[in-house]
Amino acid sequence: MPQKSGHPTIVETCPRCGTQETTLDVRGATNDPDAGSRGWVAFVVCRRCRRPSLFDMYGRQTNHSPASPEWDGADVNPVYNITATKPITKSAARCPEYVDDKIVRIFDEAALAVAFSAFDAAGAMFRKTIDISTRGIIGIEPQSVPQGAMLEFG
Repeated sequence: MPQKSGHPTIVETCPRCGTQETTLDVRGATNDPDAGSRGWVAFVVCRRCRRPSLFDMYGRQTNHSPASPEWDGADVNPVYNITATKPITKSAARCPEYVDDKIVRIFDEAALAVAFSAFDAAGAMFRKTIDISTRGIIGIEPQSVPQGAMLEFG
């Protein structure tokens, strides 16, 4: 049973560390005008990794905030439908202004992948920025190897 924290809690998968069925403390909420009087965007903090996320929550039978003091220490999963999560990203590195627009798009996507801890994807995209940047300097196009061909290293 989750320990009482004084904050309302939800039990969900943390979008930041991926821990399933973990307790997240609801630290605040604001009404979502697009979702009506029962729709809320809640600021939650994972008890395992201590990183924040945003959850869209909709009151099943109440229009009170999921961060309301009336819920202190209570699990609010039975009271709200949780429809979406939005991890809060770290600030991503910015590409220098003098770089070509085609490269900026790939660099910014790679930097965002780093912010989401998707390091393999980020590495592939950063490599692509290097390939595109140096293609004109080196003057050699990458070549594909025919399927089934053996490479010999001497």
